[in-house]
Amino acid sequence: MTGNKLAVLLACFSRTDEAGKARKQLDSELRSTGAPVLDAVVLSVDKRHRAKVHDPGRLLAGTLVPLVTWGLFGLVANGWVGVVIWAPLGALCGFLNTYYSVHHASKAELATIGKELPPESSALLLFSEVGDPGDLLAGAAKLSPTTASVVGVADDLSVAGSTWASGAAVPEAGPVPRDAAAALASMIVVRYRSPGTARTIATKVKSNHAVATAVQIELVVRTDPRGRRHVADPTFGAAAMVRSNIVSWGLFGLVVGAISGAFGGGILRVGLLTGIGWAVFGIFAGALYGLWAGRSISGRRLRSVSSLLPDGTSAILAWTSGPPPGPVLDALSDITSEHAIVAFVPSGSGAVVRSGGL
Repeated sequence: MTGNKLAVLLACFSRTDEAGKARKQLDSELRSTGAPVLDAVVLSVDKRHRAKVHDPGRLLAGTLVPLVTWGLFGLVANGWVGVVIWAPLGALCGFLNTYYSVHHASKAELATIGKELPPESSALLLFSEVGDPGDLLAGAAKLSPTTASVVGVADDLSVAGSTWASGAAVPEAGPVPRDAAAALASMIVVRYRSPGTARTIATKVKSNHAVATAVQIELVVRTDPRGRRHVADPTFGAAAMVRSNIVSWGLFGLVVGAISGAFGGGILRVGLLTGIGWAVFGIFAGALYGLWAGRSISGRRLRSVSSLLPDGTSAILAWTSGPPPGPVLDALSDITSEHAIVAFVPSGSGAVVRSGGL
C-alpha cells in the first residue's frame, strides 16, 4: 500500500460557468503541491435541463491536431492556398468535434443527468492522486459549491469518501447498494491478474450486444511484467479513429474529387484518386487524433497510480447508466478479478459520489 489514493471529486455549482473556473483553480493548486491531475470533466445543464459535457484537457490537442493534419493535406493538394483554407477549417471542426462529441457519456446518460440536476447549473468531475482525499474536498469547498463530495480508491480497490454540505464535511452515509435505483451513473474499475485479460474481456463485451449497450468501456490498461503501461480507448483511441477516418475522409475526398473532375479530368477517375488519397491521409490524421485528443489518459500519466496497476496486471475503466446491472459486472469479471464501483447519486442541490457497494 502506498498511502496515496485515487481521488474522485465531484463538485456542483449553481451557475453554468462556475465549474470551468473551479477546474482551473483546483488544477493550479494541485499541481503546485505536486499532486497529479489525471483528468477533469466539466458538465453544464441549461435552463431546459439539457446536459452537455466536455473534457477541457482534450480541447487544445483536439484543435491543434486537425489544424496541422488538414493544413498539411491542403499544402500537398493546393499549395499554400490550401493551407490557408484547410488549416483553419480543420481547427474549427476539431474543436467542435472534441467539445461536443469526444466523451464517453451516452445520450441516455446525459438526458438522465440533465433531468435530475438543477437548471443552469454545472458540475466538475476531477481525478487526482492524493494522500488524503479530504484535502481535495476542503480545497473544493473553498470555491463555494452547492455540494461537493470525494471518494478515495485505495490500492486494494476499497472505496471510501465524504461529502461537503452546509459548511462542513461529513462521512458518507454508507455504500449505495448495487440495485439502488437512485444512482444516476456508476464508474467501474475492474483489475485482472493477467496483462492480457482486460483486452480479452473488452472484446467479449463488445461482441455481446445486450451488455455492450449497457456499459461504456473508456479505458483498457495493460501493465507488462517490466512495469510499462499501455492504454487503449476502444471508442476514441488511435485504432478506432483510424477506422472512422478511412471511411469519412475517403467519402469526403470522393465527393470533392468528383466535383473537381466534373470540370476536367473525369468524375470517376479524379473522384476515385482523390478519395483514395484522402483515405490514406485519414489514417495518419486519425492515428494522431486518437493518440493526442481522443484518448484522455496515457500510460505516462498513469505512473502516479502505478500501485493500482501492479506489474503483470490489466484493468478496465467503464461507465454505466444508473447502478451497474448484474450481467454487466458478470461480463466484466473473471474468477480472479477485483473491482471498485463509484456511484453518482442525486442530492438536493446536485449530485454526490459514493461507494457503489459490492
